[in-house]
Amino acid sequence: MAQFSSKDPPKYSSAQQVKWTTHCTPLAIKYLGDRQAAVASLDGSLFLIKTPLLAEDSNLSDHAELRVYDLQDDSHLINKIQHASTIQRLYSKVHSAFEQNVSVPSGFLDSKTRMGIVAMETYTTHDDTLLFALYQDRTIRVWSTGRRQCLQVMRTPPSPNNAGYIQETIDGSSRAHLGILFNPSMPWVLRLLAYIPAESDAQLSIYTARLDTMEDIHFSPGSVSTIRPESVLSSGPGPANLVKLEVVLNQNRTGYILWGLWENDMKISAKYLQMEDPATEREDYPAFIKRDLLDGRWWPVAMHTPIYGLVQSMSAVDDSVEDVSNYYVEYVFTAGRFSDTTIMTALKTVLHEKTFSFDTDLQAQVLGAMSVLSPPGSSEATRERNRQSEITNWTRLISCCAKLDHEASVPLDLAIALDTGYMIVVKQDSLSFITACDDSDILYHTFQDKQFEVAQFIASPSSRLSKTYPKLHDPTLRQDVSRIFGAMTFLSRNITNEIAKGLETSISRLAMLNGPRNFIDILCQQLSHYITRSDMNRARNLVSSCKASVDAFYYLIRQLLYNAYNYSSESRPQDCILPYEALVAASVQQLANHRYTIAQHLLTLVCVISTTPPSSRTWNEEETQLIADTVRLVRSLLVLKWISNRTISPPRSTTVGLERQLSEMQVGNASTNLPQYHRQSLTGSLLRSMGSKVEKYGTSEFPVYLAIPREASKFLHELGLLNKDLEEESNHHVRLAQRLSVLGEMAVLSEFLDIVPATSSLSYYRGKVLLSQGKPAEALEQFMAVTASFEVELDVVQSDYTDRTHGLQAKLEDYYNRVIILLADKDAYEQVIFVARLALIHLLT
Repeated sequence: MAQFSSKDPPKYSSAQQVKWTTHCTPLAIKYLGDRQAAVASLDGSLFLIKTPLLAEDSNLSDHAELRVYDLQDDSHLINKIQHASTIQRLYSKVHSAFEQNVSVPSGFLDSKTRMGIVAMETYTTHDDTLLFALYQDRTIRVWSTGRRQCLQVMRTPPSPNNAGYIQETIDGSSRAHLGILFNPSMPWVLRLLAYIPAESDAQLSIYTARLDTMEDIHFSPGSVSTIRPESVLSSGPGPANLVKLEVVLNQNRTGYILWGLWENDMKISAKYLQMEDPATEREDYPAFIKRDLLDGRWWPVAMHTPIYGLVQSMSAVDDSVEDVSNYYVEYVFTAGRFSDTTIMTALKTVLHEKTFSFDTDLQAQVLGAMSVLSPPGSSEATRERNRQSEITNWTRLISCCAKLDHEASVPLDLAIALDTGYMIVVKQDSLSFITACDDSDILYHTFQDKQFEVAQFIASPSSRLSKTYPKLHDPTLRQDVSRIFGAMTFLSRNITNEIAKGLETSISRLAMLNGPRNFIDILCQQLSHYITRSDMNRARNLVSSCKASVDAFYYLIRQLLYNAYNYSSESRPQDCILPYEALVAASVQQLANHRYTIAQHLLTLVCVISTTPPSSRTWNEEETQLIADTVRLVRSLLVLKWISNRTISPPRSTTVGLERQLSEMQVGNASTNLPQYHRQSLTGSLLRSMGSKVEKYGTSEFPVYLAIPREASKFLHELGLLNKDLEEESNHHVRLAQRLSVLGEMAVLSEFLDIVPATSSLSYYRGKVLLSQGKPAEALEQFMAVTASFEVELDVVQSDYTDRTHGLQAKLEDYYNRVIILLADKDAYEQVIFVARLALIHLLT
């Protein structure tokens, strides 16, 4: 793992070798974020590999120790493995555990009949990382990597084969896939998509679970659809195989698009399926599960030319063509259909008795080998016979070239560029761009072993897709987007903590000088000196493409980024393609993985351009979809930063989680009427914990879709008016907290916690802190203070808003359940009985 975590010290790199035992050969690996990975072995075993994160003051020459857990043995193996040149045995005592039936999670088969894992997927909640594993016996197991145990076992419905027999297992010759369906408009629900191939068709199944529950997440089966091969690929030999399945949220967040990369013996096909799934309220959950989501057809995006079609077209030469070799030379060499390496390999294959070399002109060698000359005075029959022989020679060569290209072009992965309409297909020997268009309008290009200019691929997507994925229409806007990411990249390399020391004062001065202003407009002013115009043109079509976090493409980008950082422009090797696009991708990744660091750089950027006059440019909301997440993230960070009055900086130790940080903060008296004094400590802890995990969109500990109710520019302006140099620090904190409450800050914080009313949120966290310190009796007092505020709020609601009473009562019941779970985890059984009695009284009354 080379700097897999955002919390590793700069320039830190480590490598550790794991030696697997013979009976548990690794089959697939899934990276979970922050030096955690799940590994599936050939015999169906499932391992969790964890490496503790390093503090900044660590000795860089030391390796972090490695821990390996067998998820199918919930006794949490004493597999504490120290670093070494070779890590010794990982797989221990598993079979004996199964034979003795000790600590085996429910739902598992006997050790003699265990099945292999054919697909894996992950999803991170606020307190755990879920690992979904699809087994060859058609079961899906939901694993908790935090508790290292199986939470649920689901069995997908079997399907009959061509002979009418029910298939109980998954055919190993075709790939199965799992996908996550998450819509930020419905953060309380999660869907799991399973694609399971069969002998004659394939199944798409959907499972749904609630995330806003106090109990373990439970998935319920929903819509099921059958895919026939003819709906994916037109007629051709061999079954259709889904190489890659990509699930993305559509533009207006009312559903999903399923992108599939399909192949059979003669053709590769990229198609998409639209799935409508509009947002709904929590009360509609039973109907939400039963939605029929998978009705629809697969629409084609791009097709490769079949080999047999190419050979057939090349075998038919018009009679008017006299010089057959020149005709084929034009096709093979001038058109550039095949690379020199492919032609040389095919030449040696077809004419293995002859010797060929790159030292002489390749075209001359091919002409000499393929041409069949007729002596002067030859008869018409002889000339025609020689002409047919020459056509046969060229056909053999071209068909061999096509076969070599097809065999070397096995598709490995797929990335979708939603905003620009581009698709990137990673193949075995190349990386291809395909515009999002139908069969009749294909713009396709493959680049190999040389740099390329993206401008030659600019094209509009077809009308069929333009409604679903509108492009960024304004070219000026596209350049501004490039400037933003370019500036972020520049600042990430050049801005230090010393430069950012006067951040608060500079922002306040900026707000007072300029007044309410559009935050994005400020970022887009006077940034052109960071990158060249040619780089802006190259980046505008790839910003969204590089945003896709597909494993293979992400690995490629990391390699390109490594080259771009480690070689100067003069010594950069020629095979380092996409240098600027790699930096763009790095900026997007940093935005997701290093939230507070990027926010600090963006705020510093505001200070740098503080003298810029207000912009008169009008921004369209649809056009700014690409950077909307960035804006919301920065706004949220601004809120937390100013509430806590702390500099946005990395935490002291990346191994300290939220609970540990909360336990270190000072616990005040619960009877105080000024929660603002303690709020800065709470939000400071939340802020420091935000970067502790690498997580998917919408599932981080502080969701990025939360934002202050007003524009960030107005927020900055009002903060600037409050920042008086002569004001005492304590009074400033109180007035600032009061002003933020007027702006709706507490409502946002309450929405984040979503457990207790806003007035008692601190009591709840004080209780958790005291409980972690081994003081269950004092913690119970804090928890009971929360229930008192519930009762007050219920009295108010019952008198004025009768329709909300039921919801608050249900929320109080959920709160009782949460407190019981917290106390039980700490073995505080006396307090558990007390809370359970109160909950029972509440239910009965």
